[in-house]
Amino acid sequence: MSTTYGARLDTALRLAKTDRQTLADQLGISVQAIGQVIAGKTKALTAENSAQAARVLGVDGYWLATGEGDAGGAKPGAAKVAATIWPFARIREADVLALSEGDRTFVEGAIALAIAQAGMNLTVAPPVAAERNDEPSGHIRPASIEAANDPDYVAIRKMQIKISAGVAGYSIDPEEDQGGGGIVFLPRIWVERRQLLAHALFATSTRGMSMFPRVHEGDTVVVNTADSRQRNGEVFAVNHEGEFTIKRLLRRVNHWWLYSDNPDQANFPPVMCTERTQMIGKVVLLQAEQL
Repeated sequence: MSTTYGARLDTALRLAKTDRQTLADQLGISVQAIGQVIAGKTKALTAENSAQAARVLGVDGYWLATGEGDAGGAKPGAAKVAATIWPFARIREADVLALSEGDRTFVEGAIALAIAQAGMNLTVAPPVAAERNDEPSGHIRPASIEAANDPDYVAIRKMQIKISAGVAGYSIDPEEDQGGGGIVFLPRIWVERRQLLAHALFATSTRGMSMFPRVHEGDTVVVNTADSRQRNGEVFAVNHEGEFTIKRLLRRVNHWWLYSDNPDQANFPPVMCTERTQMIGKVVLLQAEQL
């Protein structure tokens, strides 16, 4: 039995009749990095790369990681077979797998839009959520006497956001959304199960197409002002230098950036956060006005 990770990786390469460069290309790392692991200069590949290497080489992932068990019958040419499954020549599978959930959502939306614009005969399925019979749906109920008297619903403000410049910077001044009556209702159980506070929530209508294709102009979002901690890939209501906007927050090169989901990045380019960028709150619910 091979006693070191590097020795097992070398064994897997030989069993699969695959060279180091092919494996490196599949993992999206340098061939030198593979060589350092095999030589024992680096202890092992990362857990993610190790699992991917096992799939590419056709060996047992647990054996490769721990040395326990056996290689699992590596198949010659396994790496070449794995390479043919991935259909894109200029995009590496390893790079896509390494993306955050938010980035993958953006890439998927860009591909869906390109398919629609090109008129290709390809079906783009809507995202499927795992079914949970005990999970209440989040939906926004318009203001009415019936809703106000329904104990199963809680009232939240619906408003437009006006950001005013002042001596001390910018102040956020909510204005009642006259078109929506100023109040909407959410299912109480939906709010409570997410440990949200009704007084910290507000609803607002979206403007523009920067978050297309998922968010259209006129859709309604619910924002949780009690949660403004910056997190990669999440969507926030933001005060960016005096402008109210809905953007996806991404970490790039040691800086936070505001990204639009719209694939047209020429008209909706990313904007780097500054000291005058304020997270108003995390978007916790989207209600689309069109399909």
